[in-house]
Amino acid sequence: MGLVSLGRICHFHKSLSLIQRPYKLTTLLPGQIANNLCQPTITRTASTPTTTTTARTRGSQPQLNLNRKIYKFSDLIATPKMPSSDEIIWPKICLFGDSITRRSMDVNNGCWGSMIAYKSNDLFDVHVRGFEGYNTRMALELMPKLFPKTYLELTEIMVIFFGHNDEWELGPLHVPVDEYKTNLNGIVKYLAENGLASQKIILITPSWYHKPDFDVYIKEAGFPPTTKGLEACQKYSEAVKEVGRDNSIEVLDFFTVTVNHKPLNELFCDGVHFSRKGAELLFNKLMPVIEAKVQTNYGKPLKDIKNVTPCELRPEVLAAIIEYRKTLGQTQGKQ
Repeated sequence: MGLVSLGRICHFHKSLSLIQRPYKLTTLLPGQIANNLCQPTITRTASTPTTTTTARTRGSQPQLNLNRKIYKFSDLIATPKMPSSDEIIWPKICLFGDSITRRSMDVNNGCWGSMIAYKSNDLFDVHVRGFEGYNTRMALELMPKLFPKTYLELTEIMVIFFGHNDEWELGPLHVPVDEYKTNLNGIVKYLAENGLASQKIILITPSWYHKPDFDVYIKEAGFPPTTKGLEACQKYSEAVKEVGRDNSIEVLDFFTVTVNHKPLNELFCDGVHFSRKGAELLFNKLMPVIEAKVQTNYGKPLKDIKNVTPCELRPEVLAAIIEYRKTLGQTQGKQ
């Protein structure tokens, strides 16, 4: 979409009456989005004389300033904006996985991603790249599109959590364990070749599941009951550990954690996707691993790292506290 007609933006004011001509779109920096949404504007092409036309206002409706710019949305996402020297850089924690990762921002069940985001909000942006029904074969194909080098340059931690679909024997998403291991190695290799160090990666083994509830869940989806048992699932867990050892990557063995949990069914809302209880269990195991990596990389605990000055340390707040205490002391002295 390289050109837009002025008539297409006339909905901002019904009384606007102008000749329709093509206007070229230019790039918008992310920080300008809010202002330009409030004041929709365009820039004329070189062949068109520059004049200013202001639409009649009605009540509190915004005016249309023809000397300002309208921008193509694709320009906002095509090229990452590199921060200037005075900008705050927010490094990323990226959660990459299947539907269990996708649902990690669910407000009710499976909310382990939102717990991580809340815990690390002063330093990190948490990005969720979770895809319903995906296995490692599909994930490997996505790598260049999801994670270009420019993205990985600002990634501090990458959590990789696949296997629940791969290990589903007789299911349409099944991937044999040998290929599963090869795919995980391929994912890790891509990240390394594009600048993400192994110490910034965390692998999680696929969790155990509650078969009775899961069979109900997949029956409703039109699939036959699963045949995957403890031994088969354990092979996928071991494959993740082997990939971790071979590539010097830390592994969270969540399979063993869930196998040993009683009662098992309380960890899931449908036999495989986490309930809030299951999400809390994963968060409590994963967050210390993330915090340890942050402390190693930054030289101090996560809780002590801030991208902006805390409210209680801002000069105007400190001054107000001092003034309040002074006033309070004077009041108490008079009593």
